[in-house]
Amino acid sequence: MAQKLYQIALVAMFYVILPTYDAYSDLVFGIRAIIIPFEFLQDHDDDYRPQEDPIKQRLRNFGIALLVPVCVDTCLQAISFWSIEKNKKLTWPLIPLQAWHQYRAVKVIIHIWKGKTLASHQQCLHLQISCIISIGTST
Repeated sequence: MAQKLYQIALVAMFYVILPTYDAYSDLVFGIRAIIIPFEFLQDHDDDYRPQEDPIKQRLRNFGIALLVPVCVDTCLQAISFWSIEKNKKLTWPLIPLQAWHQYRAVKVIIHIWKGKTLASHQQCLHLQISCIISIGTST
């Protein structure tokens, strides 16, 4: 029982809690970095546009640069989702919410808790890893 709880705690921490925090903190910080310079411009009349502060321009560029990997990750999750997921009708909203991998980790936690074999999840993980390795070596 202690081994099962240890496995569940590890999967929950490293595959559910930390990735969820990382994804949403990237989104929040990136969006805030883009919006802050626009709030500065809304304080002035439409006729008067002061020259924008270069620090705010850098902050906006940093926000955009932070959101690019989030968009790429969403696209890669969608590709993985369409090739792996069987229940597409109910789980597709998890892709734009950046929560599909966490959903799959919760399914693994349920399997561990019930004491079922993880052969199907291990096979699926092997397919994902072999896909990543083949992409990395094809260049």
